[in-house]
Amino acid sequence: MFHEEQRCYFSNENLTLKNSFSKVVEENQYSTHIHSGFEVIYLLGGSVTYGFEGKEIKLSKGDILITPPFRYHYLNVDNNVNYERLNILFYPEKFDFDLKLNGIVVFNDDSHIVYKIINQIKYYCDFANPDDYSFIFELKIKELCYALASNFSSGTEVNTLVYDKTVRNILEYINDNIYKNISIADIAKHCYLSEGHVNHVFKKQFKTSPINYIKMKKLSIAQKLLLSKVTPTEVAERLGYEDYSVFYRNYLRFYNKKPSDDYRK
Repeated sequence: MFHEEQRCYFSNENLTLKNSFSKVVEENQYSTHIHSGFEVIYLLGGSVTYGFEGKEIKLSKGDILITPPFRYHYLNVDNNVNYERLNILFYPEKFDFDLKLNGIVVFNDDSHIVYKIINQIKYYCDFANPDDYSFIFELKIKELCYALASNFSSGTEVNTLVYDKTVRNILEYINDNIYKNISIADIAKHCYLSEGHVNHVFKKQFKTSPINYIKMKKLSIAQKLLLSKVTPTEVAERLGYEDYSVFYRNYLRFYNKKPSDDYRK
């Protein structure tokens, strides 16, 4: 049984922040998703396995992990009763930054500027007046963007486990062709595998089907394009949808809102 509560929550169009903790963890829990922004996870208690497109990383108390946009990932919480994390989802372009981080970055050095900024955010989660959250958190995220855009962006990789070659080949093909209309048959042909084997190895590793992964990745890219003032029709065309209605229904189901709701003219 996994029972999670929140100590702090804030969300606007530029960022979402929440401080969550568990009262009971008796079994592993997986959350599989893709974001259109950068995600920070600060593990304040417990230990987890973090799966990230071709790799798994063991995180323990004090680790800070930053995930770039459009990367499928999931969290496997180890069996313990002291699990707590700070999650921050933010969009650097909203703060006039274009971050060039393409891989996993892990920080666990308390003298590092990024580590200090994230700890300050946690402090304000605990002690600031909620009426001041918008001003404080946007200021701290802008500081974080400065740090990540500078020479301070290097972190430490911990206990990295690489997926096998078959899974990596499937991922590489999907990511290289994400703007096309990809089918299981296409993947199988490229990787010299049967369609059944592609489904089997992918589901075993990622807890979801290749088709669902492709759908999530396309929709996360679609949201980013819409927020960048690309029209819904053009977004659907760029991402290889042959029928706009399919894109519309998928977006509505995934985000619980219409593509036009995220389109910024």
